Amino acid sequence: MSDVLDLARRLEDSMRESFHKIMSIPEEYLNSPCRHGCARGRDVWNLLTHNIEHEKQHSGAVVGLRDAMDRLQQDKKSKLLAELYIARATLIASLIGLEDSELDTKPNEGEWGIREVIEHVLFWDRDSIDDLVAQYAEETSATTG
Repeated sequence: MSDVLDLARRLEDSMRESFHKIMSIPEEYLNSPCRHGCARGRDVWNLLTHNIEHEKQHSGAVVGLRDAMDRLQQDKKSKLLAELYIARATLIASLIGLEDSELDTKPNEGEWGIREVIEHVLFWDRDSIDDLVAQYAEETSATTG
């Protein structure tokens, strides 16, 4: 694994761990005083919103460093992968705060519920990407074989 992919994996793992730990804290606790220095003498809410802004700040720093290296413009594949990651993160974020019982709620007869929408995305993502990889393998084996 490349160093870049390892850093991305570590960021994902850390986010997943933080996400699960925050989910275990009752919402009322967000208003409680927080002893961590990044809360700046305020409450848990301030600590967590500080962490979000801190992440955004350093995302900007990475973009600035990429610009200084003349690596701001990404190749097509990198741009697609970054946009796909953002789109998936947005979809995941749209699920946060829902109750399990709400996943199958349908606003109107014949419309999809949230679970059906997510299952649709999961199915067609796998179907399209797996077929693309198979197509590529077939075409490259036909030209080399």
